Amino acid sequence: MKFITQVSLTSLLIVVLSATLHFAEAQSLMRTSRPDKDSHRVSMLIMQLRGGDNRRRNAAAEALAQMGTPAVDVLIAALEDDEHAEVRRAAVDALGRIPDPRSVAALVTAMEDPNIEVQHSAAEGLGAQLPQDRLRSNPKDGLTYIWIPPGSFSMGCSALDRECSENEKPAHRVRITKGYWMGQTAVTQAAYQRVMGNNPSQFKEQPSVFPSGNQPVELVTWNDAEAYCQRIEMRLPTEAEWEYAARGGTKESRYGELDTFNSVGWYYDNSDAGTIDPSFHTFKRTEMARQPHPVGQKRPNLYGLYDMLGNAAEWVEDWFGRYSLSAVSDPQGPATGRFKVARGGSYIDASDRVRVSARESTMEPGQRNSHTGFRCVGN
Repeated sequence: MKFITQVSLTSLLIVVLSATLHFAEAQSLMRTSRPDKDSHRVSMLIMQLRGGDNRRRNAAAEALAQMGTPAVDVLIAALEDDEHAEVRRAAVDALGRIPDPRSVAALVTAMEDPNIEVQHSAAEGLGAQLPQDRLRSNPKDGLTYIWIPPGSFSMGCSALDRECSENEKPAHRVRITKGYWMGQTAVTQAAYQRVMGNNPSQFKEQPSVFPSGNQPVELVTWNDAEAYCQRIEMRLPTEAEWEYAARGGTKESRYGELDTFNSVGWYYDNSDAGTIDPSFHTFKRTEMARQPHPVGQKRPNLYGLYDMLGNAAEWVEDWFGRYSLSAVSDPQGPATGRFKVARGGSYIDASDRVRVSARESTMEPGQRNSHTGFRCVGN
């Protein structure tokens, strides 16, 4: 399979949003100083970063980001502000726009910040800083794929998770021995149309509401999903590969919050509230019923993957089978069965189904519904 390197969409989104919200004030701050007064300018901006309201703080972060390398050390120092998470988040946002090895190291550390918003801002920053060999585009479908490194994790019911079903137990150790490329988003309707020549979805794009054409494809059977992945010289992920990637290195039942506007996924409680217009990054109120939304509008996990929770559930390769307590490497699931597995939950699911370990196991390979799609992987 041949790939073409592609710049991260996360990087573009960060730059556009920042420029839209804070351009005027950041430019004003930059004009007040000359290059030979960098030290004084940095001191002024860092004071504003620590002491301003959100608008002024973001403007200071923007000005520091535009300064580039000379500002890296003071931004790293700002990450040590234990009392003000908003300061750490502003510093992380700025570091994500400065290409410097020190920025990358600081962002990796910030992914363990006690504040979840700082963690996700660090993930977005790392997405913008990812080396080109970690992001690729498949020319057959035009979608972006992210490299998932090998590793080990506890698969199944997360520790202290009281919402688990019996089919998520027992938790057991799994080793993924080979890295793989995984779709940064679910397969979109536009990509499916490009590859397969049709769009089976019930919720086809509505130009007045969803001008981007980036809604996930649904009303696809497992057989359809497998055929698509094979046509682009990829495959469906195994259940273990899917959960390992969805967790993104975390041990929690979700990689972020569900009950805020900037949450990690569309689910029953928010999927009728409106949509983000990707052309203008604005929120639109609509009269629509619950339905899937354009991919990539919620926060990614720490691997930079979007919509692993909610929006459209996702077919995986495996037949459904009960877990064993034994540790395993690269499990493939049962050799035969009746039901294939879908993961991640969807826009119609209550929160207890929108968790990294939740398993949907009642669909045969030829069945379809309007809340299940898929994404592909490749080695």
